[in-house]
Amino acid sequence: MYRLKTPPTSKRQHVKGKRFRLVDFILAIVLLAAATLYSCGGNQNNGLPTPGNSGDATFSVSIKENFSKNPLKNLNNIQVRDTLRYDIDLKDLNNESNIHYSIDLHSKDGEFHRRIGKDYRVFIFRRDSLDKHLSANPNFLKENEEWMKDGEIRQSLVDLPGNKEYVLLIIPIQPGTFQLSYTFLKLRGKEKPTETVNKQINFNCVHLSAWYKSIKTRDGSGGFIGIGSHASEHHNEFYFKIDDGSNEKDKFLASIPNRSQKYTLMYNGKRYDGNDFFEGQEIRFLKGETTEKHAPEVTVRVIEEITIRQKDEGRDEVVLEFYNIPLEQK
Repeated sequence: MYRLKTPPTSKRQHVKGKRFRLVDFILAIVLLAAATLYSCGGNQNNGLPTPGNSGDATFSVSIKENFSKNPLKNLNNIQVRDTLRYDIDLKDLNNESNIHYSIDLHSKDGEFHRRIGKDYRVFIFRRDSLDKHLSANPNFLKENEEWMKDGEIRQSLVDLPGNKEYVLLIIPIQPGTFQLSYTFLKLRGKEKPTETVNKQINFNCVHLSAWYKSIKTRDGSGGFIGIGSHASEHHNEFYFKIDDGSNEKDKFLASIPNRSQKYTLMYNGKRYDGNDFFEGQEIRFLKGETTEKHAPEVTVRVIEEITIRQKDEGRDEVVLEFYNIPLEQK
């Protein structure tokens, strides 16, 4: 039987085909390696770290609110000019030398009150130093404004030594919903930061005011007393008002469908209830007795407590309790 032999040209083509597939294989490996390198480095922006925590960060940061110095204060009753304390623990996991840290407070215009000096004041202190002063005098911060200014932050980026315990103090100066994003950065020498840890601090803040005013309901008339004359009549009215901010996202006390909001108020040993609370509106909780010639003197000028109960359909009730509210005269 005759068998057709493969011509020499076919043999050479076959060998050439082997070389072609080998080149393809090598080229595929090169392309795969290039793609891998690009995917690892392509998510960096000109050498700067991308948002989010570094996956292999060699340092840790913890932030925890601390209201132990004021047991009546919590995240549900923050008012303008309250002082919020957060304890920060910054630890280097490798105990490296020639490194330092920075914190970026991302101060900027926007919806969530992130502007330093306009929406809030912020301070950073060494914890051991601050607690030493507070142990000797619990009112140290209120009585030493000049000392506090040394720790006040007025710019977005601040350097921090590593392996330290700090106290971050926040004083809101505007009401609203605060969502503060802070980034901690690790730097080696003069290199650009390559490791980051992001932290978030969220709270709502209100502006709460309370006052009373004297109302004259009848003018006095002339003449002899008892003969066609009468004295003027007066009484006091007592009000409070709670604002939750003017930005679009400041709606945590807004009146919306399927939400009920009520208040309870304690003043001068008596309780006053209201079935309807409306954010931003003046609410009269008490009309005093009527007297002649002038309104009675108001001797108690502190409201012991105002409680707001908010209930959204399908959610648990939220309770906001405010204590020792000054009562001013208007």
